[in-house]
Amino acid sequence: MARLDELAEGIADVLGATPAPEPLPVDMIGESPAAATVFTRAIIDACERNGRPLWRVAICPELGQDLLLQHGAKGYEGVAIVADESLVNRIAFFRFPVSNSQEVE
Repeated sequence: MARLDELAEGIADVLGATPAPEPLPVDMIGESPAAATVFTRAIIDACERNGRPLWRVAICPELGQDLLLQHGAKGYEGVAIVADESLVNRIAFFRFPVSNSQEVE
């Protein structure tokens, strides 16, 4: 099974290869808030290394409790991190700014 950092690199490649779906949702069923923090930061870092930085990350409040405490107000590496009550065990990665009418799939 792939490690979280290997999965993060693969997801960063997908985010850089195609503009759809937007946002890219990733299910994190059975993962801890600590794993979600490491995973999200790894994806943000990989996207930055690939020259395709993210605009925003939305995360389930329970799953993202550590991430939001550490980076919520200031973001991480210039990427806004927000809680989204509509996400359950899911993280949504946004490449582009969105309008208020755009929803997570």
